[in-house]
Amino acid sequence: MIFKRRKKYTAWRPKYREPLARRGIFQSRRASISPKIYGRTQKATKFQTSSRAQKNFYLILTLLIAGGLVYLCLFSNLFKIKKIVLVDNKDVHLSQIEEIVRPILDEKRFLVFPGDSIFLMNTKSIKTELIDKILEIESLQIKRRYPDVLKIIIQEKEPIIIWITQDRVYFVDRKGEICYEISREILQDTDLPIVQDNLGKEVKPDDKVIKEDVVSAIQNINKRFQAKTGYEILCFEIPAAMAHEVHVKTKRGFKVYFNCQRSTDAQLDDLNAVLEHQIKNQVDQVNYIDLRIEGWIYYR
Repeated sequence: MIFKRRKKYTAWRPKYREPLARRGIFQSRRASISPKIYGRTQKATKFQTSSRAQKNFYLILTLLIAGGLVYLCLFSNLFKIKKIVLVDNKDVHLSQIEEIVRPILDEKRFLVFPGDSIFLMNTKSIKTELIDKILEIESLQIKRRYPDVLKIIIQEKEPIIIWITQDRVYFVDRKGEICYEISREILQDTDLPIVQDNLGKEVKPDDKVIKEDVVSAIQNINKRFQAKTGYEILCFEIPAAMAHEVHVKTKRGFKVYFNCQRSTDAQLDDLNAVLEHQIKNQVDQVNYIDLRIEGWIYYR
């Protein structure tokens, strides 16, 4: 009987391993669940302490610089308006502008800030007050010239016609609107056409009293009448409100009726032909010459 020798077995013992928690496998999960228990506390290092101090220092420095700039721009005399410049003015004087603008600049903005600061001045109020109180101004622009100059560019209303009604004299612009009232002394020395309103209607600034085509016709007639006929114009008359015709009263005494919807040049040519060939020696006996109907000329 044969016996096999048994192998000698030794007991197997597993090697010692650290618990999983100690090896850090579950550490992040436990730390997120309760960081006070499992999280790792870090001590503030010297480097971190100095970094916080620097941040605080830069924050305070930034606030100081910002505060200084605010004071410099809003409260110091460097950026306060000291001079007002007027541009493109003819009849409007700087003294009129300053009389209106200075009180506005002396007012406080938002109850605290100075109104004469070039950054905070109330441009809207300045523009409104100037246009409302100075009737010669049609429009204006306000510009800042740093550090302390206020520049005002104005466009004045351009008078085209002198309008007389109820013994009061006004300027009228090319739109046919009343500009502003003037003294009668200007009638003694002016090249502008003078229009007499026979209706005697009361007017005020910005009222439209005459159509634009009538304004254009009056300008052209006033410019060419004497050269074409040899007679001087005393004044123009408007027969009805907003009519499309105008009557010319000459210094010789007779009147000429023009249709403003027709060519004034053609009507002046017709007038010249009548004066030379029909009534050349009877002008003093003529009351009026009517050119309003094309192809026909009436006179009496």
